[in-house]
Amino acid sequence: MKRFIFLSATALVGLAACAPSPSNSNAAANTGVASTAASAPNAQSGHFETTVLPGTKTANDIILKVNTATGASWVYCCSLTATSPIADTTPPPPGDYHLRAWENANPDGTQNWNVYRVDNVTGTVWAITGQGPYSWTLSK
Repeated sequence: MKRFIFLSATALVGLAACAPSPSNSNAAANTGVASTAASAPNAQSGHFETTVLPGTKTANDIILKVNTATGASWVYCCSLTATSPIADTTPPPPGDYHLRAWENANPDGTQNWNVYRVDNVTGTVWAITGQGPYSWTLSK
């Protein structure tokens, strides 16, 4: 129960800072987070879905969010003080986007994870792994 409360509080803190900040470019460079902004229209307004990857004794919690209409997405982790956009080689088309994730903690405290962004309109899937810099890769 304590872990659920902690994760809920962590998600709320991350959501409170859900505006990408261009002034975070130094923090992004130091954490492996891509600094390229998603260029979807109205990316900062609308409805969002989040997923939380719980941290371990040596790895921080990671929160990812996606705009469910535009597919624009952000990550909050590490020493960042705000969310940072996740890079797309090409902005995704308008759709119905959702996040799916898995993670596992290793005995040494590190963690492995993948997050998938799925467009329920076209069935297109993008993947991002736990290795920075973070950017979406189209799954074929």
